[in-house]
Amino acid sequence: MKALLALILLASCATPNHFEHARAQSFFVQTKDGHGSGVAINEYCVLTVAHVLSSETVILVDDNGHTTPAVTRAVDAVHDLGVACAPTKLNAPVVRLAKTMPLRYAPVFAIGNPLTYTQILTEGRYQMNGAVSAPIAPGSSGGGVFNADGELIGLSDTIALYNITEGVLTFAHLQGIVEVGDIAAFLQANQISYSS
Repeated sequence: MKALLALILLASCATPNHFEHARAQSFFVQTKDGHGSGVAINEYCVLTVAHVLSSETVILVDDNGHTTPAVTRAVDAVHDLGVACAPTKLNAPVVRLAKTMPLRYAPVFAIGNPLTYTQILTEGRYQMNGAVSAPIAPGSSGGGVFNADGELIGLSDTIALYNITEGVLTFAHLQGIVEVGDIAAFLQANQISYSS
């Protein structure tokens, strides 16, 4: 029984320390058209998805409510990735990119700013092929998706939708993410420093 309990605890998601660290790395990204989420990729820049960066200038809001103006530095519309950089250092720890994607059904968690809420954490499982079962809502886009070690495995990107004759079904508990391999390639192509 003790061995089973130890295995269950080992298999559970991240520790509260990982949650708090990921929260400190996360940003509210405000644009003239709305808002999204992002993560500190280095001392000056926040990584998000391209569809959040609807304008050249944005406001980055850290975990403590401190606001910093920033400008869009790089965008990749194909992979839906973007980076906004501030002229001064952001007072936030930077994310560490995972070297690989987790195994199928491994625990993951996401942090974002859905609807009118900020710094919302949801948990789920990695489902393979860019799908995660951690719930999101509009405003979560660009938020970090982390493995159980607190490493970034991707960014929240899309809510699963299915068209039917009566309209559209939304699966808020299933999201598409931009995976870490595409993130690393994007950052390297744009010569943006990051930690791995």
